[in-house]
Amino acid sequence: AASTGAPLVLMHMQGEPGHMQQAPQYEDCLGQVTAELQTQALRALEAGVDPAQILLDPGIGFGKTHAHNLELLQGLPALGRLGYPILLGVSRKSLLATLLVGRSGQDPQDWPPESRDVATLALTAWTHDKGVSVHRVHDVRYARQVLDVLAGIAFEKRTLGSTEASDKTT
Repeated sequence: AASTGAPLVLMHMQGEPGHMQQAPQYEDCLGQVTAELQTQALRALEAGVDPAQILLDPGIGFGKTHAHNLELLQGLPALGRLGYPILLGVSRKSLLATLLVGRSGQDPQDWPPESRDVATLALTAWTHDKGVSVHRVHDVRYARQVLDVLAGIAFEKRTLGSTEASDKTT
């Protein structure tokens, strides 16, 4: 990445892919993930990677329980304070099935991955508002629409706010 200028995604994962979900444990998930990503970013900088190339991914679902994932989602603003863009991949994840089941008593198996696109869009919108700037999704077209609507609302709010301010001064 340092020699090519390519973007570098630094993702957190506890354990190895073959067994990372067997018994993930953290004393302070958000604190540990943030510290480890900060360490990875410092290593990248020391290796000559330009800070503008670095993106951080907390690794939702990679060596984390449902509670850990929720802690990371709630803590996205803290992760953003490290000063790098956040990339998040929550599209069709089992976390969504668990959230969809909620208190209904349904089986998460009632929500196979391909049925989680609307839930993905909801979480994409919510996490975008929490500072995520790059979203890994399966249905790019609809995710783009969601993000365009959010950007349009923000633009309209700024435009209306400045118009209302100038109306009050005239």
